[in-house]
Amino acid sequence: MSEFRELAEKTVVELFDMVKEKVAEIHSLKAQLNNIEACYIEKKKERDELHAVLKCVSEHFEMNDLDSCMPRIFEMIQEALRGAND
Repeated sequence: MSEFRELAEKTVVELFDMVKEKVAEIHSLKAQLNNIEACYIEKKKERDELHAVLKCVSEHFEMNDLDSCMPRIFEMIQEALRGAND
């Protein structure tokens, strides 16, 4: 009977170690997810700021008839603005 008890105790210890490893892995994954989320928020903010600048430049082009003088640049600005909305 003590042989069975020793085996059971050993199995419980091994299972407990496996659970601790999985918990540590979960904590690591949560930290990674938090970092990814923070990075996403930062990049979205940068994109929104660039979009606002491009919109301002586009309006400046239209108000000063630069869209007809530099149509290719104006089109590139418009493409970038459309891409930002996708």
